[in-house]
Amino acid sequence: MKKNLTDYILPYFDRLNSTEKMLQELDKADMMMTPLGKLIIYGELKQLDKAKREYEGLLNNRINPQFLLTVKDYGQKYGLDK
Repeated sequence: MKKNLTDYILPYFDRLNSTEKMLQELDKADMMMTPLGKLIIYGELKQLDKAKREYEGLLNNRINPQFLLTVKDYGQKYGLDK
């Protein structure tokens, strides 16, 4: 665990030392994240166009009813459901 922390995790966060750098990394297609991760980060950082894109994509997936309720809750929180 120490090797992973020192060789991979900490250097990764050193590269993301600003909001702009984090957003650039987030925009990369190969970034692994939970289904709601990008929506939440974009919403919290007021990147509402990107948050709306994520929101609409999640709603179109029709994964399961409970998940869709959660997505809609975040949509309301960030004003994306308009």
